[in-house]
Amino acid sequence: MHTTTRRQFMAASGTAALLGAAGCSSGDTRGDDSGAGAGSATGEVEFWAWQAGLDTIVAEFNASQSDITVNYNVIPSGADAYKKIESAVKSGTGPDLAQVEAQQIPTFAVSGGVLMDVAAEAEQYKQNYSAPTWSSAGFQGQQYGIPNDQGPLVTYVNDDILTGAGAEFGGTWEEYRDLASKVRTDTDAYLGTLITGGAFMAAVSWQNNATWFSIEDESWVVSLNGEATREALNFWIGMANDDLVTVDPGFNAGFWQALDASKVASFTTGIWGYRGMKGNLERTSGAWRAMPVPQWEGVEPTNSLWGGSNWAVMEGSKNVAAALKFADWLAADPTAMNLQYENSGYYPASGNADQVDGYSQPDEFFGGQKVAPVFAEAAELVSKDWQWGPSMTTVFTLFEDSIGDAIKAGDCTDMLNSVQEEVVGRLRNSGFEVREG
Repeated sequence: MHTTTRRQFMAASGTAALLGAAGCSSGDTRGDDSGAGAGSATGEVEFWAWQAGLDTIVAEFNASQSDITVNYNVIPSGADAYKKIESAVKSGTGPDLAQVEAQQIPTFAVSGGVLMDVAAEAEQYKQNYSAPTWSSAGFQGQQYGIPNDQGPLVTYVNDDILTGAGAEFGGTWEEYRDLASKVRTDTDAYLGTLITGGAFMAAVSWQNNATWFSIEDESWVVSLNGEATREALNFWIGMANDDLVTVDPGFNAGFWQALDASKVASFTTGIWGYRGMKGNLERTSGAWRAMPVPQWEGVEPTNSLWGGSNWAVMEGSKNVAAALKFADWLAADPTAMNLQYENSGYYPASGNADQVDGYSQPDEFFGGQKVAPVFAEAAELVSKDWQWGPSMTTVFTLFEDSIGDAIKAGDCTDMLNSVQEEVVGRLRNSGFEVREG
């Protein structure tokens, strides 16, 4: 979309001002095929995603009924997935339904031509999901599909290491730092890891009530260098420079080896992190416990999300009703939920974890702990005020490229100011109305 056109719409009112002309779906793109739009939920559905185990789950759905046939195509994850989806949809060869992470929804929404607004058709399924997860599959009053999973922040703790230090896991970040010092002195282990990924930095900032993006008076307000973000990141930077936590991109062989060798005593991540732990940690299996993420003193308890995916309907889909029916089954049917748990680090967007056997039963990896109550509390505390921006891939990359210099400097102020300036400049050059928060 040309800059001048987007600016014209930014000067207009309501959703159109933020989405631009290309972001507004038109009903005639769905075609006149049988089963399209709000018609009968029958026929074939083309489905693209990368989540592990979906081939088995799709086969289960196809075998369970005869009205809908889902054709599943595995695609790469991350930026490569979104490039492939966007290119295919805009060329008229895209799927009916695709996996889209929550932070990517605003980007596709404002660029236009990728996601279809299916608010009317999806309304019948809304009651199956929590309000925050339902809204994660939409933007500014439009609904693009069905939320599947969420990643409330938790901390996984190696209880054997803490026992060796004669300590218990604390409830605040200040207590976490004191515990890190004690663990380092008494056991030579590090308490945790400053993960240098942009998603981690977003999650710990959000959990401190930061607001990176918001929408006011039909403009984007960008606040990447706010005080809450500075406090959260400097907390981790300070611990790294005091040799109390490690610094690592995470999720690589060395990262898992450090956890399994009891060199690192905790892992702060989205709930889904248990999947990688169970697949990579053998010696320490049984020592781990799921714990609520520490809280900041002086504020109401709150939490954030690291991760979460939606089953989004693509512009041009000719089988919306069938796509949504399958998406709801995949996200909220107990059979599908249990299969997702078995194949991926899945926590349901519905919040109905009691329908997932693995959460409600004692877990040997976690020393017989029933993790469901911890996970449910983590999900319940998620702040509803966070808004993803229209360029999160760029934002994450900028954070990841500059966190090393911030650690060396011992302070993230210059880093945040630089990222703020870069993001604001790029958005303005792309034609968005932007104010600095």
